[in-house]
Order: sequence, then C-alpha cells, then structure tokens
Amino acid sequence: MRKVFIGLGLAFLAAAGGPAKADAPGVKAAESVPAELSESAPAPAGPYGSIVFFPTSESRPSDERFRVQAGQEIPVCVRLSAQASAYLDKLSAKAIGFLLILEDSSDPPKRLSIAMGNRLQRLKPDASGCFGGDWKLPETAQPGVYQVADLFWAASDESFYSLRNYLYEFQRVEELEVQNPRIDGEAPKLIRIVTYKRPPYKVQFYSGVLRIRFEQGFEFEDKVSGLEKNSLRVFYRVEVDGTTVDLLEAKCKPVPQSKRLRCMMDIANPNILWGLNKVTLHLESLSIRDKAGNALSLKGAEAILAQAPGSRLEAEFSRGKKWPQKPELDLERDPNVPPKVNF
Repeated sequence: MRKVFIGLGLAFLAAAGGPAKADAPGVKAAESVPAELSESAPAPAGPYGSIVFFPTSESRPSDERFRVQAGQEIPVCVRLSAQASAYLDKLSAKAIGFLLILEDSSDPPKRLSIAMGNRLQRLKPDASGCFGGDWKLPETAQPGVYQVADLFWAASDESFYSLRNYLYEFQRVEELEVQNPRIDGEAPKLIRIVTYKRPPYKVQFYSGVLRIRFEQGFEFEDKVSGLEKNSLRVFYRVEVDGTTVDLLEAKCKPVPQSKRLRCMMDIANPNILWGLNKVTLHLESLSIRDKAGNALSLKGAEAILAQAPGSRLEAEFSRGKKWPQKPELDLERDPNVPPKVNF
C-alpha cells in the first residue's frame, strides 16, 4: 500500500482528477451509527472483503454486473472482512471517507468517481458492516461497463491510502453497466472501401525517381453524433519483392458534398532498389472517431473485411517494361575517384 500525503487535504473526496472531475459527486455526510457490528450482522467473506452495489438486494447478478441508468441513485457498500490484515483494521478505525475510481476498457478509459465521507467526522460502518451510502450517477455519464480501478481511503491525518494492488484480494468487486440513451455510445462503422483505379498497377519512373500512387475511398456510418472527418488515419504496409520494408500513413481528406473520405498513398523514393520487380501495398489498419469521442479502430485484414466485406486490401505494382538499368560507375572518369599513382 502506498501512502500519499496531499497538501490540499480532503478536497480529493469531491473530485477524482483528470476528465472525471465533473463526474464526482459532492461529499455526503456519514450516518451516525455505532462503530461496533451487531452480533447478527453477516461477516464479509474473503481475505479483504467486498465492494458491492445495492447491498440490500436479495438477488446478486451472476456476472457481478448491475445494469443502471444515468441519473440513477445507487447504494454503494465497501465491506472489510474480519480476516483482513491488522493494518486495514487500524486504517478503518481512523477513516473519514473513501473514493472509488471506476474505469471502462476504452483507450483512453472513461472514468467515474464515487466519493463518500465527511472530513469533519469519522466514517463508520452500518449494522451490516458497510462503509458507504447512496450515490447518484451523473446525468452525463458515458455508456459503458465500468470496473473498480482503485480504492482510496482518506484518513483523519489527511493522508490517502490506495488499495489498487489489493483489489484482487477482495472476494467480490461488482461492476456497473451504465446506459444513457441521451448520449452516443457507439463507435462509427465502416461501410465500404472503394479503390479508384483498377489493376494492373505500374511503378512509374520520372527523372530518376521511382513513384507509386494509390488511392482509396472510405465510407463510414455514424447516425447520432457524426464523424470527426479529420481524425481518419490509414496505414499501409509496404513490401518490396515479398519483404516488408515500411509502414506508411496515407494522406486523407473529405470529399466535398459526399460522405466519402479519400486517402492517397504517394511514395516517391529515389533510394528504392533498382533491382526490384514488385512493390505491394497492404491496407494494415485504419481508425476514426465521431464527435462524441467514440473511436473505431480496425487492424488487420480480418477485422477490416468483417465490416466491409469484398473490399480490396492490397495493390501490387510491377516493374515497367522500359525500366532503366542500374547505373554503372566509370571509375576512370569519376572525379571522386583518385587517380592511380605509380611508385
């Protein structure tokens, strides 16, 4: 466990930091209940205890996940087991609040924070051993499945203790599946890939420079928020005679008065091998997001074809018939070669 001294004191209970600050509810006063558990109170199972929602509900979801709506009030309970370490027993005796950080699996993750407690009095468990109370899910909560990523305890000496590394020791840590019909929670979908020129493709040779040009159009669907068109990124893997030599990003831009985005792969490389016979471009990956921040990321042919079946994902460029031979150096006339000296 790590102990973090923070000069701002217990303001941490009201905010989780980063993009989650707006999601953190105000600190609630702890109920004044006896600290001692009643004899009939069930003992929490597991080495450390449990983190549960709706603790009085008789039925628990088998997948440990509750389906909730944005704006809904949710009872929260953190129980510490009687088998927990003496350190946790000492910690709970001087606890004045806790902060739960919940994150989903997106990258970067969306975050919710649950703050409980009051810096002016000790946080005491209720008759069933629960530290907690009721918390209202923000109206602006993004849809997703949220898991507990960290648990902070605030102590009366203005210190904070993280139990992140010990969450696996809790017997039960429940999840929240948040639904919000007013917010777009779906990523864009790839509908179609259009290749503008049909094969065969030729490697062009202009003024000593080898050039390859390849263009494709990408069409997406996002019915709610709309696309952030400038966020499209498309990468092609470059092979020369069967050997991968590079991974290059295409230049993409929207097509005026169209839903299509056009991407061009333009390679002009005077240093490419003169002896090559074939250059192949493979569509390796693409990503785009909508105006709500939902991102689509597809990597590999299987993932791309799953959304846009029948699309052309590679283009083979062959050597032209009138291809110049590799230039030969005339060592006798080359000014960079020193003349022979007879001794």
